[in-house]
Parts: sequence; structure tokens; C-alpha cells
Amino acid sequence: MTSQGGSNDPTKDGSASGRPHATPETRSTSLKEALAALGQGDDKEISPGEATSGVESIMNDKDVQPSSVAPSKAQPETITESGGPKTKVFGGSDEELKYYQEPVVGWLVVVGGPGIGAHRPIYTGSNTIGSASDQRIPIDFGDEYISKREQAYIRYDADDRQFLFIPNLAKTNVVSIDNVKPTSAVRLMPYDIISMGNTQLVFIPFCGDEFDWSDLPVHPK
Repeated sequence: MTSQGGSNDPTKDGSASGRPHATPETRSTSLKEALAALGQGDDKEISPGEATSGVESIMNDKDVQPSSVAPSKAQPETITESGGPKTKVFGGSDEELKYYQEPVVGWLVVVGGPGIGAHRPIYTGSNTIGSASDQRIPIDFGDEYISKREQAYIRYDADDRQFLFIPNLAKTNVVSIDNVKPTSAVRLMPYDIISMGNTQLVFIPFCGDEFDWSDLPVHPK
């Protein structure tokens, strides 16, 4: 289940580290069963060698740098509407949708640990995950076993409409997806369970094959 290394660009290969592409027909394990199995299965430990193999190319990819927090097409531009709230325009074209706020592409829902019942949005591009409030996905519910910054990253690419989970192997706090500890980028599938510290998060996509914000009709600026 884990990748032992490799230099393939995970953004160009839908299999990302060789993880099978689950479908509603083939994904037989229900969310309830997966939650019940947390902590009972054989967590796959990784050696220090495995932890560094094949990951540097991912972490050094300019498109998945942790500091890249803006949508992939362009930096947001803030426009003040007369008599109304500020509206952000995402994209560099003269004809782009005017969004009230940065559009959400998915969510992480807390199903275990501190913060249970809460959720956090996921945005286009690279999303840093950590317990500090300045993270793009702040898991700031008091779990001291989650790193403050850059515990991991989630990236949504609007071009291929896929979500990638990228662990930060420089951290000693190991994360897992469905009880498997990845050593490189992994494609996220609906209802995957991400475990970090004492917290479990269920991945819920909004954008994907069926919809992306770019599908909306273009409104003149």
C-alpha cells in the first residue's frame, strides 16, 4: 500500500504512489467499518530509509510548496463593491467569476479526537495542515500531537480534478490514511480517513469529475 520510492510526478499520474483507485462499486469497506478498524489493524511502520525515498522531488515541486497558498491560476485580487462587501476575483482573466470568498473544493470533517463534529474547508492549490491558526487547514482543536505547521499537505488540482495528500516526512508525528502510513503523495478518495495525532478526519470532496468551479458560466468583469 505504501510507496517505497520513485521519482514519478504524482500530479501527472492518477495512481500517485500506486494506490488503487477506489470506486463506489469496488470500495467495499464502509465508513463505519473503517472507523471501527482504526487502531485495530496492522499499522505499516516505515524505516528511516523509506521515509526519505522518493519524497524530495515531491516536496521540492514548485506546485506543492507549503508556502503556496493562493489558487493555482493567479493571486486573488480584492475589489470593493459600492455599498456591499469586498469581493475576491480568482484568476487572471478579464472575464472571471466574482466570488464572495475563496471557493471551497472539499472538507475535512473531524470524526474522532478533539474537535469532533467540526469541519475545515479545503481550497484550490496547496493546503498546509497543522494545529496553528495560520495554516490553510487549521486543525486547531487542542490536539498537542499535531504539529503546529505543515504536518501534511492537501493539494487540489483544478486541471486534473484530483486531490493529493502529501505527508511531511520531516515531521516525527506520522500520519496515516485508512491505517496506512504513506511515504509519498497519495490520491485521496471520498470518505478516506486521515489520522494525525489523536484526531481522525474524513475527507469529503466537493469538486471532482462531476463539478469544478471552472464549469460555471463566465460573467463579464
